Amino acid sequence: MPAPMSPFSGGGYQTSSYNNFSQQTYSDPSSYYQSMSSSNYYSLNSPMGSMSSFQSFNSMFANQAPQGSNGGSNFSYSDFQRSTSMNSYQCPPTPPAPPTQSAWSDTGVNNNQSSIDLGQYKLDLDKAHSSMMLTDKTNNIATKVWGDPHIDFNSGSGNQTSGMFNGSLTFDLPDNTTIGVHTQPIDGGVSLADSLTITRGNQAYNVTGLSEQNPAPLSVERSNNGFAAWQNQPQDGPHLMATNSGTGWVNEQTHQMAKASDFNA
Repeated sequence: MPAPMSPFSGGGYQTSSYNNFSQQTYSDPSSYYQSMSSSNYYSLNSPMGSMSSFQSFNSMFANQAPQGSNGGSNFSYSDFQRSTSMNSYQCPPTPPAPPTQSAWSDTGVNNNQSSIDLGQYKLDLDKAHSSMMLTDKTNNIATKVWGDPHIDFNSGSGNQTSGMFNGSLTFDLPDNTTIGVHTQPIDGGVSLADSLTITRGNQAYNVTGLSEQNPAPLSVERSNNGFAAWQNQPQDGPHLMATNSGTGWVNEQTHQMAKASDFNA
């Protein structure tokens, strides 16, 4: 009997079978003998599991007296065996498809304003208010950084909440886009958002001159050297990760939904 093969070999289906049948008959004037035996084996291995089946049948009849003699001694034997085993394996779950990474585009700079399309999100920049508005286009929920600097959750809606922070701030989007907000200190111990580093793979945007206190004009430059730009991402400050539904942000430090009270500078 061949040994069952290990499942999942090559990731396809494999079968093996073995069949045997034999019959023996012996007869002479004083005795009669007959035996039969059969067996079959079948196995199946597939990505869904393995199954093996074995059946055997043995029969023997002997008569030690002349056929038809009433004084003969009869002996008979029969045996039947059957076994079936099945091992099922649960296939690993299909991994979720990676988030769609839409092509980026921008409107250029006009009157110190610009808009960058990041796929699911849109980023509006306005130097006059040292502001960036990050809007999820699927539900129109916006998060705004502006002024010295404030952060508004649900910006422009009836349930808007606001907080203040110093230093840098980082946003992580579901498609692996990272937006780093860098601030520039000004008089009075406050700071203004002045530059952004936006990276995803080998793509990058470098935004400079966003602060209204910066005499340089607003600049939006795209590059294909995302690794170099990524090295300029903030290494400190609050880190916010967008939920898959786009309805809020998770604060990496608290592992809870971000709220205005997290920012109390």
